[in-house]
Amino acid sequence: MNEFFFPNSIAIFGISSSPGNLGIGILENLERFSFKGDVYLIGEKGGSVRGKTILKGIAEVPGIPELAIFIIPAKGIPGKLEECGKKGIRHVIIESGGFSEFGKEKEALEKEVLAIAKQWGIRILGPNCLGTVNLENGLVLPFVRFHETFLQKGGISLISQSGGLLHDILLLLSCDNLGINKLVSAGNKLMLDECDFLEYFASDPATKTIGLYLEDIKDGRRLFRLATSTNKPVILLKANESSGSSQIAQFHTASLAGDDLIADNILCQAGIHRVRTLDEMISTIKIFSLPLMRGQRLAVIARSGGHAVMAADAVYRHGFRLAHLSQDIFDLVGQKKRVDVIRATNPVDLGDIFDINFHYTILEKTLKENGVDGVLFIHSYDLQTDGDATLALIQKINAITRVQPKPVVFCMLSEKEQWFNMKDGASFPVFSEADQAVKALARSRSHFRRAAATLRASTVKRRKYLMTTNVSPHTKTSFLSPAKAFELIRQYDLPVADYEVTRNFEECRNAAQRLGYPVALKTALSGILHKTEKGGVRLRVASDSSLKDAFNSMEPGPYLVQKMVETGLELIIGSKLDPAFGHVLIFGMGGIYVDLFKDIAVRMVPVNKKTALRMITDMQGSAILRGYRGNPPYDLKAIANCISRISKLLIDHPEIVNIDINPLIAYEEGKGCIIVDAKIETAL
Repeated sequence: MNEFFFPNSIAIFGISSSPGNLGIGILENLERFSFKGDVYLIGEKGGSVRGKTILKGIAEVPGIPELAIFIIPAKGIPGKLEECGKKGIRHVIIESGGFSEFGKEKEALEKEVLAIAKQWGIRILGPNCLGTVNLENGLVLPFVRFHETFLQKGGISLISQSGGLLHDILLLLSCDNLGINKLVSAGNKLMLDECDFLEYFASDPATKTIGLYLEDIKDGRRLFRLATSTNKPVILLKANESSGSSQIAQFHTASLAGDDLIADNILCQAGIHRVRTLDEMISTIKIFSLPLMRGQRLAVIARSGGHAVMAADAVYRHGFRLAHLSQDIFDLVGQKKRVDVIRATNPVDLGDIFDINFHYTILEKTLKENGVDGVLFIHSYDLQTDGDATLALIQKINAITRVQPKPVVFCMLSEKEQWFNMKDGASFPVFSEADQAVKALARSRSHFRRAAATLRASTVKRRKYLMTTNVSPHTKTSFLSPAKAFELIRQYDLPVADYEVTRNFEECRNAAQRLGYPVALKTALSGILHKTEKGGVRLRVASDSSLKDAFNSMEPGPYLVQKMVETGLELIIGSKLDPAFGHVLIFGMGGIYVDLFKDIAVRMVPVNKKTALRMITDMQGSAILRGYRGNPPYDLKAIANCISRISKLLIDHPEIVNIDINPLIAYEEGKGCIIVDAKIETAL
């Protein structure tokens, strides 16, 4: 991967002296950012541009360039790639469009390019991308003109599937004086994807924070492993949230956990900070330029009562609490009070203290308080009288944030004439309002809490999981009959309510008498998934005569006669074969709670008993399971056993696409649980 960021020599294919030539943009960027390596220009017509000779082919280049960039028509790329392979070039960026982003008919071209690359051992970034940027050496390879005004050097590295959005992110970061280290525009991800570059940035000493924009996740399990193995903040703006599954309604667990909800749960478990807007992404990146928030005790300093009240609301809204401040703080504030109208509380209201230099003294003193983990400082000022003093305050905060282990979250608004001048003077992030700042600070706190836990989890040996079934919306599937589903489940020592499969009424009656009334009569046809809606289920059948009525109301067999079980708490266990994350287990409250709360926990397979217990406690409804308001607790160990055994079933049967255990009836502690119904869908 190093050659994509630290090449000593570059060959640019597609250069000409024609006005509007895109390759010239790459050359101008390299010159503007003072790239010191060798740059070879290649264009079939030859000539020169910007004082450099354009060679007619790669054969004319002396030596072997470490990196080649293609900005030529897509149809010409296979031939040029073959030439690069023969020359010995092993790293190529295809910035050209015209591939699968234009439709499936272009996939054949991508396959041809991939085959040539594999033949010669070439690693490809793209196609349809902007390439890479490395401000450590001036490597700026997009064909779009980049400028120093919005590309400052810093510790943030970005991975983006969209070149256009990457450009917007850079503009927004520059408005907050946030510096970039490296960038990569991944495009169609034909060979290299977000995981390859996340792995590189995670080990890159110059990268401190990693941001990603993705429209799809190519290998969710690898992404999970990489995120849990680094302490660096990983911020992900994931778009394209809607589910593409046409069969989502066939499985209740699938409808409860769409593709994006699954991604949301698993990304959170990995310690990845999922954001949904550019504004939220920038705020999150900003907060990680400060020291991590190591606790929940926040001091608020504001210059107006309104700001203080809104800030206090934000503190509690985002799970913090107002720190208890010592009397020393209030004695200090009292030295400058003009009238005794401001209460000695946190938030600290500086409303009648007009000495802005003294505001800094209060901030400095507050940071030294043992009971304070961080400070939210809300500054408002008068443009005509306080401008210079505010700039001086910002310079002092610049100095203290460089040495202070506690975060100072600074909020300020200014008139437009001074706004950017004030922000330019700050080496720390400036927020415009309290809720935005405290919400970002909550991510800093959660990152601190998760860092140690995720690193510990990454050292735990997990049973290897291989996703051997490729699933897509076009995958052909079939459904096991209820009897076969129960038979498979029982092989894994999962408790199933007693049942018998029958073909006619006489067999149904004999089965009911053996099992003992009351029973449930269900259709055992494999093609009927929603049995209740199709009239395929009759519950609490208590006699031969009522069994006859139920039998006559159903479509011809086979039938399933099942012993009615005692009433308990209805739960759901299910699984989906997710295209990014493989098999995921879904656990939730059943019965009336399903649609009311949609309260679920999600984990990637494999899931052991310990993880299964955490799934149970993760749910909001876990209070009911643990025994709520004097009610006895349910058998959590038995429920966890069911979850872990279904995980084992999925590992042994990778062809399974979906499972619905609905309902699983749970009983009081020590009395176990029992499966009443199950649906299993398999790939053909």
